[in-house]
Amino acid sequence: MGSGLGASSPNGGLNGTPGSLSGAAAARLLRWAALLHEIGMDIAHSQYHKHGGYLLDNMDLPGFSRPEQHNLSMIVRSHRRKFPIEELEGSPGLIALCVLLRLAVVLHRGRTENTLPAFWVAPTGAGEIRITFPRKWLAEHPLTKLDLEQASEYLSVIPLKLSVAAL
Repeated sequence: MGSGLGASSPNGGLNGTPGSLSGAAAARLLRWAALLHEIGMDIAHSQYHKHGGYLLDNMDLPGFSRPEQHNLSMIVRSHRRKFPIEELEGSPGLIALCVLLRLAVVLHRGRTENTLPAFWVAPTGAGEIRITFPRKWLAEHPLTKLDLEQASEYLSVIPLKLSVAAL
């Protein structure tokens, strides 16, 4: 278990059942995905998320088990554009990590050191994740608001609805 991502089961889940992820294992997997999400740009900018997913699924990654490596590749593959729900069905924990990376990429799209305001990401029940920003900040960042709305559209194929709210 060299990477410290948690105990892998033969069926691809972490810490037991398919699609389940423990808090610490999920956080470490998400951190690796965030660090590697642009690896596909070494091949081409066009569809770099797919190139990155392919690379991470097929290259030698010492310290990662094959199931961990596949989970990592799916998070990277899913961080932009069309959501590959058919490849992630039955893995709600992995879907949630894909959504979190997608949100992080959208919120850091300017690649500046500008500090984000305090915001909240929380499940509301009934299969919804709500991201809430201060009203003034969201009004001052219309492109980010638009990107979040577009992300919500791409995510409409998953059983987890993303909503954006302002306080």
